[in-house]
Amino acid sequence: MSNMKNINRCSTCGFLNGEKENLMGCVDIALMLRWGQSSRDVDPLTTSRIRDDIDTLESDINLLDEQIARLEQKRQKARKALAQRKSFLAPVWCLIPDILVKIFSMLPVDTLRIDKAPWVLTHVCVWWRTLLYSSPTLWSTIRIGFSYKYTNLDLIRQSLQLSRDSPLDIVLADTGSQVFSLSMLEILLTAQSRWESLAMWAPNTTVSDLGSIPESLPNLKELCMTASFARPKPMINTFSCARNLTRVRLDGLTISDVIIPLPQLTHLSVPFRNQKELVYIIKSCKSLIHLDLCYTPDSQFEGFDIVIAPIIHPVLRSLRWRYYCPFGFDYLSFPALETLTIIDHHNNLDGSAIHACENLLQRSNSSIHNLTLEHPAAADFRFFTLESPIYSSITYLEMSITVTSRADPKLVLLADTRLLPHLAHLTTVLCSESALSKDWNFKASHFNETLQARWEHGRLKKLTILLNSTILRFPSLIDAHGEMPFCTAGWHICLSDMRRLRTEGLDVTVWCKPYLNYYAHVGQPEIGWRKLRDWDRDVGELVTEREESGLLWSGYLSY
Repeated sequence: MSNMKNINRCSTCGFLNGEKENLMGCVDIALMLRWGQSSRDVDPLTTSRIRDDIDTLESDINLLDEQIARLEQKRQKARKALAQRKSFLAPVWCLIPDILVKIFSMLPVDTLRIDKAPWVLTHVCVWWRTLLYSSPTLWSTIRIGFSYKYTNLDLIRQSLQLSRDSPLDIVLADTGSQVFSLSMLEILLTAQSRWESLAMWAPNTTVSDLGSIPESLPNLKELCMTASFARPKPMINTFSCARNLTRVRLDGLTISDVIIPLPQLTHLSVPFRNQKELVYIIKSCKSLIHLDLCYTPDSQFEGFDIVIAPIIHPVLRSLRWRYYCPFGFDYLSFPALETLTIIDHHNNLDGSAIHACENLLQRSNSSIHNLTLEHPAAADFRFFTLESPIYSSITYLEMSITVTSRADPKLVLLADTRLLPHLAHLTTVLCSESALSKDWNFKASHFNETLQARWEHGRLKKLTILLNSTILRFPSLIDAHGEMPFCTAGWHICLSDMRRLRTEGLDVTVWCKPYLNYYAHVGQPEIGWRKLRDWDRDVGELVTEREESGLLWSGYLSY
């Protein structure tokens, strides 16, 4: 047995500075017995040294355990430090300024609240704060009203300063404080030459008194005015000097209440109370491209039996008609009309608006390409004469469908490829009469058969499906998170065949509107549409993403 080496320990950590060789002498007991030796021949001193070596090794192991514990603590601290700084490694920090500004512009902007964008973004880091302060377009939307009663007026001044020379989007509403409203309006008027869009809510309050708004708004392009409560006093203001005004939307007000330069308008959304106002709108708006009309009769109803000379509007391309119509457009003609939207959520007057619009199309001899029918899902389409040549040029159709039975006139219409022969894009809102009914499989399969017929024998290229499950208000269907699972609505039955159509080349997009627990969310805002990503996978893997679309969500000036 060789002697043990004298190995020094590190003065810092206590580790041995090398390896001990032959710490213990190995004794072959069997060999000793064969050589005639006994236990008395074992050196007691060697045994004692082995015990000392064991004690030394155990001491070294304890030192190593302590050092390992210290290293693990250091590793934990390092991981924590990395986690705290990990956000700086995200790709968003590597984006160029233009891309970051584009992302910031997609956020809901509220320049009068420091806990909302863009103010809250300035708290992230110096780089973001510098970028935000140097991007005037991010500060160009200013809202006054609603919950801003105690807003610091300095925020308005600073927002105007940061917006520099960029055009302003102004939203005015009631703040509940007359003095404060005037103070805010006074600050905004210092930049009136930069007002590009103006939205106003007009209850009888000071901020909505349009007499406080000067006529000189030279760069105003868009105007939205809403009378939320009682009708304001007549002729509440004039925008006749807004020479660049092209888009106007009036809710609760008519052109008799506000003077606007009608000849230059390209987009107009307005109610009318009588035939005189309607004729005045059509004759005066010579540049109109999109017209959104809603008949709201006043208390003194004027008959529509006035004989009027034919009126031809040569450039109008889009007409949106809301609710009912007591006349037949017998004196109007729109030869350039391409898009027609008929909205009637209450089945007023048994399809009078449908007949009126069809008569208009026949007289105008126009080629309709886009038809949107916003009717109750159970509306009877027998009012339509879709076999008429006026519908033969339609390439886009949007309507609601309730899958009820094989005799559903809407499904018969879709399955008949002789009707709407050029239909290429179908957008349909599917509503179930009862997802718990026993014949649901049969109903859903009939809808799929209809699509299959349109796909195989027609020209259908794109299908947009809006799954409206909000009518299902049964608490037993609500999961632990308060949201109705997608599969419980029965729509996975429909999607099974649509997956096959997609693989065959049909462009299918699916949106859904899940319904939260009705009894736990009474009075809460309605959930918006959500695009269903990877809907062609298993139901358990379906993922929804909130996505705003021009088809499903329009801004207050998009009409």
